[in-house]
Amino acid sequence: ALGGSELGLVLISPGNGSWFSSDARQWTRLPDTAFAGSPDIFYHIAASEQGFLVGNGTLRQLWFSPDGLSWQLVPREDPVQSGWPPVAATSEAFYYASGSPGSSSIWRSEDGVTWALSLELPTRLVDLAASDVGVVGIADDATIWYSPDGKTWTPITDVFAPQGEAQELARWWKAGASVDGFLIASFAGTEDQYQGAWFSPDGLTWAPTPLSVEEGVFTEHRHAYSIVPFNNGFIAVGDDISGQPERPSVWLYTP
Repeated sequence: ALGGSELGLVLISPGNGSWFSSDARQWTRLPDTAFAGSPDIFYHIAASEQGFLVGNGTLRQLWFSPDGLSWQLVPREDPVQSGWPPVAATSEAFYYASGSPGSSSIWRSEDGVTWALSLELPTRLVDLAASDVGVVGIADDATIWYSPDGKTWTPITDVFAPQGEAQELARWWKAGASVDGFLIASFAGTEDQYQGAWFSPDGLTWAPTPLSVEEGVFTEHRHAYSIVPFNNGFIAVGDDISGQPERPSVWLYTP
């Protein structure tokens, strides 16, 4: 997993340690205690000029650092401490989602340490993405939740239709955010409406992109594991398992 901001880059490589770099050239290995020495491969990293937030899947932990070098375990207040906690960050706050099928919550912090409940949901939130445009969450009932400030939230239910059939598919959705908007990619299942990618400039209005099922980009055999802003657009990294052997893949999208 890799996360970066103006402060630098944090790289977590299971089996090879955790590293920090301020310039992407010289790297400092972090102590094994930084993430409890977990070999976990499931990490989420959110970064801003305020610091770094890491979600550790197997241990169900959150870790925060103001500088990428000194880390502390964050006490979690949520009653359902699910694994793989999605995390996100804007210039003003950090976010993480917790829950399980049928229940979840979004938590907000301005310092990465003290957290307050932002939203409770009757469904499971599978991913978060944030930029200064706002915060977007994807729920497993095919609802998109948008907030301009992490305090007031609007559900968008007309992007993926019909509703109520996406729970096994939505768990594979990924989201990315930039100053230009949001990108959501889906690649599981066999229903056309759940395969492809959708872009929104404001978190409220969404439209399919050329990265569609017709292009054969995101399908049940092509997996995007991470979406990040890149060069006035987005870059998605994953793999293609449509043939043998599996092939690492990179997709680019410019609004």
